[in-house]
Amino acid sequence: MKAKIYSLAIALMVTLVSSPLPAAPKDTVLIAQGTDPTTLDPQDHFEMPAFCVLINIYETLLVRSDNMKIQPLLASSWKIINDTTWEFSLRKGVKFHNGEDFNAAAVKFSLERINDPKNKLKQTTLQGILDRVEVIDDYTIRIITKKPYPYLDAQLSHIGAILPPKYVQEKGKNHIIGNRSGPARINLSAG
Repeated sequence: MKAKIYSLAIALMVTLVSSPLPAAPKDTVLIAQGTDPTTLDPQDHFEMPAFCVLINIYETLLVRSDNMKIQPLLASSWKIINDTTWEFSLRKGVKFHNGEDFNAAAVKFSLERINDPKNKLKQTTLQGILDRVEVIDDYTIRIITKKPYPYLDAQLSHIGAILPPKYVQEKGKNHIIGNRSGPARINLSAG
């Protein structure tokens, strides 16, 4: 009896593995994971399902390498000016998905969005820590903290995804977060 059940299980597995999956409609990305993300807002989550999707859509100033070293991503370099001031040089020639230029204004907008408690975002790590973000020029910013914060670089390697400010301001938060009553969705078509 066990041999028949075992043979049936193997036959079923072979059938499932060898059967082609239906193709996704044009302009649709299918993501297979155990749970749907609750949001597509990269600054309004602290959950793995959202993180696993959003890490493929948005970028941060810094990132950790495979050996856990902090390295530049949207920032090309950074240095500590004094106990409360960090200066970041930003990569040039980077564009958001919608064609908007990445620059110091985008970083300022994104970090101030996280820092503002009125936005009620889930990424609150920097609230109460950040004093302000100063734009030095189009590709240089200074992040000033209220007190010494020696692991700002570590924080910015996994939170603080940079958003296109003009798009967010014109379209509003609902264009970022997807459908909260069901699986998060993103419209990949132009426009």
